[in-house]
Amino acid sequence: LLPGQALFTACKLQVFDVLQDQGPLKAADVARRMDASTGGTERLLDACVALGLLDRTDRGAWGLSSSLQAGR
Repeated sequence: LLPGQALFTACKLQVFDVLQDQGPLKAADVARRMDASTGGTERLLDACVALGLLDRTDRGAWGLSSSLQAGR
């Protein structure tokens, strides 16, 4: 995914809202809430980590990055 595509898709699927309200969550849990595939969701979440928007925990869950939390 290109950076702009990842951000657009994450916003459209409300990834940040889901993680703000319920996170950190595993990819399967995020996918279920968005009615999306787990594999595609995991790739999207990883792209958001690379952009500094999300963090991945030691337990394999994703949550909002500290910089994104500060802006909310």
